Amino acid sequence: MDLTNKKILVGVSGGKDSTALALFMKENNIPAIFYFCDTGWEHPETYEYLNYLESIIGKIIRIKPERDFKELVKSKGIFPSRRIKFCTQHLKINPFKKYFGLSSKFSEDVVCVTGERAEESPARAKKPEFEKDSFLGCYIWRPLKSWTWEEVFSLAERYQVKPNPLYKRGFKRVGCFPCIYANKAEY
Repeated sequence: MDLTNKKILVGVSGGKDSTALALFMKENNIPAIFYFCDTGWEHPETYEYLNYLESIIGKIIRIKPERDFKELVKSKGIFPSRRIKFCTQHLKINPFKKYFGLSSKFSEDVVCVTGERAEESPARAKKPEFEKDSFLGCYIWRPLKSWTWEEVFSLAERYQVKPNPLYKRGFKRVGCFPCIYANKAEY
């Protein structure tokens, strides 16, 4: 895909994959707009890490939803779970689409770049590296799709970028805290 004259959007969560993705974009001189969807439910160390990362990669736009996690749970009358996942849609996807003016009308000019890797899950392994996403209304590019966990961390090491400190505390995922995908030890 030719990225010339495209608006390239890169989500940064403070996790290992999005950190590697941001460094990959910088290393390859691909101009990008970095953004963070702030659910208001992140671990305090993740917010600190994003400030640190911003000093390395440049500005990270903070996108906030209209209602934070607590308000969303109150309005739904239920906590999200692995089977009932409404949090990502309301706290990340909808605010992202609104902020960048995306809709069901497809935009040829926008590429959303994500750090999804095949190694993470069978569902992610099935996703193509490039696709036209009618739900988001833009192209999706997964340049790290074939990368391993080791490759992700080695890129950060090469640039002397520290990982989010939560990894050293045993966390497997960095994002909402607690996340519906967190394991018991992370709580």
